[in-house]
Amino acid sequence: PGDLLPDCEFTDENGDAVRLSDFRGKVLAFTFFYSRCPLPDYCVRMSRNFSETRRLLLAMTNAPANWQLLSISFDPGFDAPKMLSSYADFYRGADTNRWLFAVASTNTLSGLAPRLDLMIVHDGDSIMSHNLRTVVLDPQGRISRQLDGNQWTPQQLADAILQAARGQTNSAP
Repeated sequence: PGDLLPDCEFTDENGDAVRLSDFRGKVLAFTFFYSRCPLPDYCVRMSRNFSETRRLLLAMTNAPANWQLLSISFDPGFDAPKMLSSYADFYRGADTNRWLFAVASTNTLSGLAPRLDLMIVHDGDSIMSHNLRTVVLDPQGRISRQLDGNQWTPQQLADAILQAARGQTNSAP
């Protein structure tokens, strides 16, 4: 917490470049996934949790409006924009409000993963194993909270986003 992440670039579901700095002034919650993940308690769970977190935040009439969700694929060989768009539609529907899907290049991942203790084990073109990281950045781009694993709830993530948007220090869930 408190660390500023490097300004990484990703390719979004529309094929456009997007950078972490594009979200300055907003709380950015991001998680990692890959669309071919076969484990229901990993990437699928992260996408469902983001969907529910977004629903919770959008339903709050008094919630700050300066927040954004970003789901980042670490499978650049497979999760091209067309695949990301299809995957996004499944979890988010046609409403793209405050939730963007993107893919990180191998170079971006090599710089970002060690800073977040994100582990991805490849076997050729396949991903054999990975851990889970969900990060909340404050409006200045500093880490406000890192949620490791898959035991956090959508309400805990929504609370972390709200705290960061209000300039409050987060405590562990």
